[in-house]
Amino acid sequence: MKKVLYIFGHLNNQDVEWLAANGRKVRLKKSEAIVSKGEESRHLYIILEGSLAVMAGEDNSVRLASLGSGEVVGEMSFLDGSTPSATVLAETDSVVFSILKTRMEDKIRSDEGFGLRLYKALALFLTARLRVINAKYTNASLNENTDDDESSIDELDSTMADNVGEAGRRFSRLLSLMQDL
Repeated sequence: MKKVLYIFGHLNNQDVEWLAANGRKVRLKKSEAIVSKGEESRHLYIILEGSLAVMAGEDNSVRLASLGSGEVVGEMSFLDGSTPSATVLAETDSVVFSILKTRMEDKIRSDEGFGLRLYKALALFLTARLRVINAKYTNASLNENTDDDESSIDELDSTMADNVGEAGRRFSRLLSLMQDL
């Protein structure tokens, strides 16, 4: 859940209202793919309910991660425009917020402040993810105990500490607006 706070901690209330008005709720059945390795990704997603699996390997047999409520999916392809390097499948019946990449790009062109806030949030989100991965491999290579790796994945950096409450309220607002759809 805390990962979405990186995004919503940097967006403002008007940004959240715009997202809710321009996105849609998508229901997924267990095993349904929302992102397929090597195929163009046209959406950015936020998991609202359920659990998704990030799968890699030749036959998608290697589980890279399990994602839950508040996780962001499709951000790498959104940022660099390349096709996904993994497949994302519903582990359970799930609900995601979906917004078209082209709609986001149009908003960024017309509202530079939104673009600045969104790109900064995504950069911080990805930086935090990379730091956790780096620490995990560094600890493993030093033969240190890595039992705390899972809990550290959800830790927020100090730049987000002041925004956590507001970010949570914004995400809750998006959830309440999505209930009507």
